Amino acid sequence: MRLIYLWTSRLILTISLVGILPVSTQSAIVQAQSKKKNPAQASKYAKRANTKAKKKDYRGALSDYKRAYKLNPTSNYKKRVQQLTSLAKKQSGSNKSSKRPSKKQIAQASAYSKRGNSKAKKKNYAGALKDFQKAYQLNSSSSNKKKIQQLQSILRNVSGSIFVPQKGTKAEKALSQRP
Repeated sequence: MRLIYLWTSRLILTISLVGILPVSTQSAIVQAQSKKKNPAQASKYAKRANTKAKKKDYRGALSDYKRAYKLNPTSNYKKRVQQLTSLAKKQSGSNKSSKRPSKKQIAQASAYSKRGNSKAKKKNYAGALKDFQKAYQLNSSSSNKKKIQQLQSILRNVSGSIFVPQKGTKAEKALSQRP
């Protein structure tokens, strides 16, 4: 019994020291290569990042400057990464389309869509278009976008151009009374 215990403990100790799987040396080589300074490659990434920043693609520029900084860690690249990080955060904060709508907005959009459908059935296409546009602002779903395109097409055929009259005007009354 003591002999079995001795051999199993030695086996476990050996496995834990050596490891079950052989260690891959390629990942160590890749890490070592990425920490080497390569200013020529870094400047290419920096130039590409500058062109992206001029086009106000701050996320893409940030990605390229991070690569440039990894290849050649200088204070200039570090400053630029920090600047672009704040710009990218501001850009993503001001872009409402990237945010998901709340439950309240989804419910409101659904109500506008239903009202737009009922107006479209009554052939009040201008009013239906307004409701679907409001629904699309609240919840930019593909079904709302499709309805907007359909209604715009109908209004083009009816009046020759897209026309959305204001409430209470003669044009709205004329469009709502058309057969």
